[in-house]
Amino acid sequence: MKKTVLTVAFAFTLFAAGLHAEEAVTGKWNATADAGPQGPMELAFDLKAGAAGAVTGTMAITAMGMELPISDGKIKGKDVSFKVVIAGTPNGDMVIGYTGKLDGDTMTIATKIDGAPDQPPPMVAKRAAAAPAKK
Repeated sequence: MKKTVLTVAFAFTLFAAGLHAEEAVTGKWNATADAGPQGPMELAFDLKAGAAGAVTGTMAITAMGMELPISDGKIKGKDVSFKVVIAGTPNGDMVIGYTGKLDGDTMTIATKIDGAPDQPPPMVAKRAAAAPAKK
């Protein structure tokens, strides 16, 4: 009996740790991407963990005043992935894939632009401070 209780407690602990890691992606994240000759580009990700490891949200490109929905968002443990589609570019729709690794209030994100011969270097996103509660 004691062994069964310990096994169930251990399994619950692992499950709860997984939930915590998955919920840790929820929030606003700010990053600076290396945009090559155009110089640095400020990005803001607003992410929310959902059911069964789904991630939803938006990505804003600050300088362009664009806010784009993310698609195919997933989280498993500390690994996050999602895509953004920029429609109507001169070369057609641009699909950008992001894969990230959570580490507290920091997320290292690699970018893969479909069809691009060179890929940008990874960027580091920092969790934005929560706005103070209104009284």
